[in-house]
Amino acid sequence: MASEGASYREDVEQARRRFAEFRQAHAVRSRLPEELWATAAKLARRDGITATARVLGVDRPSLQKWTNRFEPRAEATPRKPRRQRQSKREPAAAAFVELLAGNTGAAYPWGDQAHGGLPYYIDGAGNYVQLPSHDAVAPNGTTVYHDGIILPGVKETFDASGNVTGYAPNDRLVPVWEYYETNFDGKSQGSYTQIVYDNNYIKLRELTLSFDLPQAWIRRLPTRSLRFSLIGRNLFYLQKTVPNVDPESATSTVDYRQGLNDYIGYHPSTRSLGFKVTGSF
Repeated sequence: MASEGASYREDVEQARRRFAEFRQAHAVRSRLPEELWATAAKLARRDGITATARVLGVDRPSLQKWTNRFEPRAEATPRKPRRQRQSKREPAAAAFVELLAGNTGAAYPWGDQAHGGLPYYIDGAGNYVQLPSHDAVAPNGTTVYHDGIILPGVKETFDASGNVTGYAPNDRLVPVWEYYETNFDGKSQGSYTQIVYDNNYIKLRELTLSFDLPQAWIRRLPTRSLRFSLIGRNLFYLQKTVPNVDPESATSTVDYRQGLNDYIGYHPSTRSLGFKVTGSF
């Protein structure tokens, strides 16, 4: 058992080193070679998509696509239906499934059917194939996704020799996560107006209510004056231009997630209430 555990850890660490070496030797946003994806797919089939994606620093949908391509699951032999009365039906056997954390789609356009996403499936070659409707069934029971998008624009057309002959309306479907990742993830220069907002706000940062005790109340005390104060800090915003985000969150020139409540986001300002007693003697 000890040797198996050591082999397991060495297997994962070796894959992580290979991914790190590739990223150090290539420019940001360079496509990973298929041999690295094949290694990741093997680990994902053994350890799970989420755990492997976290260790290797890749996104889950891409890892899922390559895992389906390189490490397809064996087709289960269908069981013969068993006749039995409904009243005597046995409970189904427990099954374990992997729940993938991530965006639900409700927060952005094209994230699901309700928000304009297009239906598609991923074929054996890793291509995104559009389906005619959200109720359509993919070949061989392949998973159907509902977050596809076809961007406006054109694509190049080629002749038999590979020369560009002109342009045609774009009809290539991509998942919405790939669109957002391509446009906003790993950007290191330029101004991206789609993710830059005016951060204007009016805030009640501090409020103090003080009461000086009359001399008649404190004449028997060894003090010349006594004041009680109630203090509140970071109470609320009177107005702000960016909703659902603390405009005073820490900012960064290298982190496009600034101000967002994700796994490396920043905490909002802390609201505090207190009291203070001051006197002179």
